[in-house]
Amino acid sequence: MRNLYSILISLLVLFLTYSCTSKAIRKDRESNNLNERTVLDSLDKVDSIVSIEREENLDLAVSRAKRALSFALATHLPAPLVKANSIVGFAYLLKQKDSSFFYYSEGLKLANRYGISNQLPTIYCNLSKIYAATSDSKTSILFLDSAKRLATLNGNWVVLSDAYNELGNINLDVSDLPQARKMFDSAFQVAQRHSIYIQMGVALGGLASMEKDVSRSVSLNKQAIKYLIKSTGTKHEIASILINISAEETNSDSTIAYSLSALKTLEGLGIDELSIAAQNNIASGYMDKKEYSKAEYYLTQKAIPL
Repeated sequence: MRNLYSILISLLVLFLTYSCTSKAIRKDRESNNLNERTVLDSLDKVDSIVSIEREENLDLAVSRAKRALSFALATHLPAPLVKANSIVGFAYLLKQKDSSFFYYSEGLKLANRYGISNQLPTIYCNLSKIYAATSDSKTSILFLDSAKRLATLNGNWVVLSDAYNELGNINLDVSDLPQARKMFDSAFQVAQRHSIYIQMGVALGGLASMEKDVSRSVSLNKQAIKYLIKSTGTKHEIASILINISAEETNSDSTIAYSLSALKTLEGLGIDELSIAAQNNIASGYMDKKEYSKAEYYLTQKAIPL
């Protein structure tokens, strides 16, 4: 009887010990999860600021993004580390794609190592843009297919629409116009369903580029700008569309006016490719007007130095 009593006491002690330990572990997990969510919320705010700053002050955007990365490193939390690497990658994406590739690749390694699948759609989509910029459309499409699949699973409609737009651009580059139109239409439908204005504007810009009717193309481009100006960090896209309108205008004064508007939008952004295109359009407009000295000025003093 005494042995049975001892056994019962031992079992009771073991049960209480296990119960306390389990509660402590559960509490630690809950605390870590709460801490991780708090850190991710803070990083989301930094991400929003960087997306605006990177157009006008790349150095400031990169500095802020790298401070966020240092903060994430200090937490030793995997999800914030992935997010912070992505923020730095995004800061560089517009103007320094080699640096962007490095940080997105680091984010991808961490996401795969720790099984953080909800951040993969954004990483895949932005890596695809880098590969597309190097004319590696095959790799770009592979990343976009993965981005679409995971974005659908995670309900990430921004990335899903973005991926369709990127596929539209790739098909446009290889002159597969029916497939390009299909992709841009899909991008617009997803974006419209979820009121995602940037992607709506980009999709309409893509559709406008395939229009044979100039007036219809200009109308679509103007509608695209109306959507884009509803969001911050879209000066690059707006300038690009203004340049497209300028190139399609048959009236020389309108050609010049739209390109000058594009240049004003691009002020301080340091995006030379678009600036050169705008300067060329202005020169073309002045040549049509037979004002050759002005055309020469925009070519030799503006476009060529860039």
